[in-house]
Amino acid sequence: MRGRRVSQAARRGELDNLDEEVPSVDVSVDENLCQGHARCNLVCPEVFDLDEAGFAVVLTPHVAPEYEAKVKEAVINCPERAIATTG
Repeated sequence: MRGRRVSQAARRGELDNLDEEVPSVDVSVDENLCQGHARCNLVCPEVFDLDEAGFAVVLTPHVAPEYEAKVKEAVINCPERAIATTG
């Protein structure tokens, strides 16, 4: 296990307003499955970032409704099936 990863944006405090809308879906990345393909970040950079080693991190686990379709696309495009959604 690589341990908990925090994105650079989260450390800088740039994510304070991302959870303002009512979430409809929650998303997570299994750090044991992620291999750093970065497809999730390409599809939905509003929700997924990459850590210093290039592995995916979730910027906000509660997905705003306007990003729900892009998150589902990221799930489909993850070759390692490391992204999970609930809700």
